[in-house]
Amino acid sequence: MSRLLFWILEIKTNSQLLNYVNCYLHLLKRLLARTNLYHAYLQAR
Repeated sequence: MSRLLFWILEIKTNSQLLNYVNCYLHLLKRLLARTNLYHAYLQAR
């Protein structure tokens, strides 16, 4: 448990890595939203 907390603190201090992760998550959310819209479009036809 303490090891996980240490790992989280290490990531928080490394803001560049955190920015990269946030950017990746943002892109992933956009991709998921796009595929959801595509599936809704296919079902609506």
